[in-house]
Amino acid sequence: MTNRTYEIIRINYMRHTIILGILLIIGIKSYAHKDRYFNYKFDNVSVRFRTGYRFEEIKNAQIIGQYAAILCKELRYKQTVLLDFIHDYGQSYKGKNFCFVNIGSDVYNTVSFYGLAHDNSNEEPVYQMIPFSKIEEQDLGKLEKLVHSSEPVDNLQKVVIRQFGFHFDVNITLKLLHHAIMNPKDVINSTQKDSLHSYLPNMYYELNTIPKTKIDSICTLKIQSVDEVIGQKIYAKQDTSVRSRLTYSYYAQNNNYYFYVRQNNNETVLDTLKQIYSFELNNDNWESLFVFETPNSFKYYEYDRFNKEFTKSKRHEIQKDEHESIVFYNVNWISDDLFFINRSNCFDMSANKIFPYLSRDDVLIHDFDSYIDMKRQDK
Repeated sequence: MTNRTYEIIRINYMRHTIILGILLIIGIKSYAHKDRYFNYKFDNVSVRFRTGYRFEEIKNAQIIGQYAAILCKELRYKQTVLLDFIHDYGQSYKGKNFCFVNIGSDVYNTVSFYGLAHDNSNEEPVYQMIPFSKIEEQDLGKLEKLVHSSEPVDNLQKVVIRQFGFHFDVNITLKLLHHAIMNPKDVINSTQKDSLHSYLPNMYYELNTIPKTKIDSICTLKIQSVDEVIGQKIYAKQDTSVRSRLTYSYYAQNNNYYFYVRQNNNETVLDTLKQIYSFELNNDNWESLFVFETPNSFKYYEYDRFNKEFTKSKRHEIQKDEHESIVFYNVNWISDDLFFINRSNCFDMSANKIFPYLSRDDVLIHDFDSYIDMKRQDK
């Protein structure tokens, strides 16, 4: 890079940092949130998705719901099915998924424990949270136990596939659904109480489900009808754009996600991904975009007008602090091939970072000051 490029990046970096700081002060209230449910219906399959923000993973749950409806049709199953997704967007489970299967009510409980403690600064006793891992060490008679039952979707007896996780797998979901449809008596007879720790240290979920060992066994099976169903294409959204303009989206097939560009009814697959966390279209240049496969990795795609072909960058890993859980991205085009990738962590108001990216050189700058110092020492 030339000194002129250094100066452009430095000036724009400072300007965007100041703007982000102002927006942060103005918009702190916008980060306040509470979990909400997103509900969808596909024939006899209901999808309920609980999360705190509008993550792209909601689209994945819709795709899984459509596949489930196709499987039900193939198996001629017309009774009600609920796919209940509890999104671990704070990544309390460190990428692990937990599955529960039952036929009956869709209600489950959250159970919390509190104990009385004395604070020297206050004469009145106060309640403190008792971690779930410490419950067995406590005198249960001296604890306050609070039980909250979830709101039922309806009062119908139904197949319930409930999952807790950050990203949900269509193959596993359909295998569990297939088992429940084909073996209803076995599911009902083997159902028992189970528990799962939650994102709060003193709270856990209490659920009805078939044993975990049976669930693990089902997930390893190869089921032909499931393979045939997920071999079909399910699009993330319907294309309603102007046909002459480039549009980007993706579809699911064979447990993968195919990111494509469409123009004049011609569809070109740009990449095959295992999941899609988010994607950012550069509104100043409709021919380029950033796709984040995970919260800390992305690829850049661009249409080369000269060669009339699409190019993609290598996979870039963005450095992420272990305490950063929920991150959001927006990308700003600065000039020529320079972009600023802005990352915000919604749990920490000071955790806003800017990563300059040079598309022509396919270079992501993790620490701008260190990068400049290193380049100057090389001269």
